[in-house]
Amino acid sequence: MSSCLVLQQNKNIFIASDTAISSTVSGKRIRVSNSGEKVFIKNNNIIFCSGNVKLANKCKSFIMGMEELDMAKLHSFLLETNSQHTMFEVFIGVVGDTIKSYQLSSYNSFEPIERVVERNTEIFALGFNTKSMLQSFENNLSKTNVLEAFRKSYVENICNEVGGNVDICYFYNGELQKVRYDLNDETECLLDRFNEEYLHYIMAEQLIGKVILGEQLFIGNGDNTFKILPEGLYVYDQSSSHELRVFLGIQNGKAKLELYSSSGDKSLVLSEEGIYNCYQISERDSFDFYKPFETSFFIPGTLKETFEAKLIVNLDNFRAYSKSANSTKINLTTTEGTGDIDVSLSGVSSTAVGATVTGGGTAVAWGHGGKMTSAPYGGGEGGSNIHLETHTHWVELLHNHAVSLSMNSHSHAINLTGKAKADTHKHSIIMPEHDHELIYGIYENGALPECEVYLGGSTGAHKVATLNDSKRFAIVDVKKQFEMLGTNQVHKVIIKTTNPKGLARASFTLFWGGFYNYY
Repeated sequence: MSSCLVLQQNKNIFIASDTAISSTVSGKRIRVSNSGEKVFIKNNNIIFCSGNVKLANKCKSFIMGMEELDMAKLHSFLLETNSQHTMFEVFIGVVGDTIKSYQLSSYNSFEPIERVVERNTEIFALGFNTKSMLQSFENNLSKTNVLEAFRKSYVENICNEVGGNVDICYFYNGELQKVRYDLNDETECLLDRFNEEYLHYIMAEQLIGKVILGEQLFIGNGDNTFKILPEGLYVYDQSSSHELRVFLGIQNGKAKLELYSSSGDKSLVLSEEGIYNCYQISERDSFDFYKPFETSFFIPGTLKETFEAKLIVNLDNFRAYSKSANSTKINLTTTEGTGDIDVSLSGVSSTAVGATVTGGGTAVAWGHGGKMTSAPYGGGEGGSNIHLETHTHWVELLHNHAVSLSMNSHSHAINLTGKAKADTHKHSIIMPEHDHELIYGIYENGALPECEVYLGGSTGAHKVATLNDSKRFAIVDVKKQFEMLGTNQVHKVIIKTTNPKGLARASFTLFWGGFYNYY
């Protein structure tokens, strides 16, 4: 059992708890240990766990493993873990501009109850003997400071269930702190005593000889980090998570060995079935749009659990080891082309200045014919009158002209409209034989294109990173993608550019570790 006292204000919060761990032995409630840590700090949160010790340790480990405290996830975890419906309670103080607290209890299926204190101060107690603890704290708070009031309240209520030390985690005047006070508790602790009433317990620094204790064998220490039970030997981490590190014993009729990681995440690193192992591959190559950088790796079927997987990628300029010498002049021969070109003409005009034309000719013969019908007659001067019958005159012209033309400088203006269109034709270029020399050295291009990194398997490639000229290096946690890859199969790391003209060079290291069976 545990006891928790809380003082909450709008900007400050104090949460205190004892460190005693008690249990029922032979029908009696006794003190088992004084080393329990029931209130602790995670980021900007103060957390108190009360109830079953095993469940409390699991809850604490779960909370410490979360990057950010998530009430919904914690609620689901408590529902799933507390399958036996034992009494259990979690209280959380959330530090921020305004202090909030949350209470998750087994009596209401761990539905979070939120508290915000707008004004003044609120005091409440949780766990064991709440009424007496609350009365003591209110009385002491009126006589002394807050921290001393906490200490005195626990001293006044020491019993088998409450005592040991008092831990106080608090946020006051913008500072998050934790203090511990020794309660000078003289309550007998199971692991510190031996008398006739508890003959079935043996506590000693050294045992020599044979000990026959029957089925109720129990050997442990004061820190509750070591114990021997009928089924085997257990060694626990001494940290706040108090996780199992070593087990050696019999389970389901078979000898069993388990060694767990010190990280507190229950990672099995050695057992009678297998061992933790790690692998890595490293490669370096150049690539372009048409030829990506691809490397294969194999995951054996003995891998049963992946603990971690990271891909370290470095992008660099494309590198060549030679270049062509400067070109020399080459005489080329071009054949004639074939085809017709249609041209439309309009607006044709011309001018001519100073043109002179001259010429001449002569007539060859002329004459006339007819007869008179009466004698001539007339009177006076000019009075004669002659009457001629019908007659004709004829002229025969035989002549020619000589023409000379003299013209000064002149011009014609032609305007072209439309377009010229050539039918299909071709030209052939004849290039003589020649050589290109190579100059050896290390040459790099000056720009990096955008590149994408993939981890690929039979279910498809998963893009895990994008790199470019401003971000050339990345360490990517690919544990999630790695776990999607099938065992006993070949997979690929693929690096490619999205730029059709892009050139680049990359190096990578893929590291993964996990638990492997021996066979």
